[in-house]
Amino acid sequence: MFDHSEEVTRGVIESIPDGRYAVEAAAHNDGISDELVPFEIVPFEIVGEVADSDIIVDVSNAPPQTEGPINCTPPTIVSRTRCAIMALAAGGETANEGHFRPIEVRTRPGTLLHCLPPAPMAMYSWPSIHAIDHIHRALAGVVPERVPAQPGSDVGAFNA
Repeated sequence: MFDHSEEVTRGVIESIPDGRYAVEAAAHNDGISDELVPFEIVPFEIVGEVADSDIIVDVSNAPPQTEGPINCTPPTIVSRTRCAIMALAAGGETANEGHFRPIEVRTRPGTLLHCLPPAPMAMYSWPSIHAIDHIHRALAGVVPERVPAQPGSDVGAFNA
């Protein structure tokens, strides 16, 4: 079962031209300020690197962890990355570890997407949900037929 799932995901990744696909992403708020602020208040870069049947999603250029509670841990960004790739590759299959074998996630400790104690995390899902949309946005130009419509970083809409 795992081998079959890996084969399915690798087949989809192979359909993406080899290359580096980068987008600028951002969190709307830092979790501290009540002031309406521009979208770019906490900017970060997401890079997808496709080589043959492997994909690396690199978020190591994320900004330093914030004083606001929007920091998240590596398992969070890994799971969101897996959601993003599954939306492209699974074709309705139930996810299992085989689907995730071709996916690597790179982070950097001490950043918004790989926080370290005592970073506050009450709103940790916010930037990681944005990551799903931005991974799709990075790949939309090369495989538009695979990229689902974007829900505006709303996890309820993504899961619906």
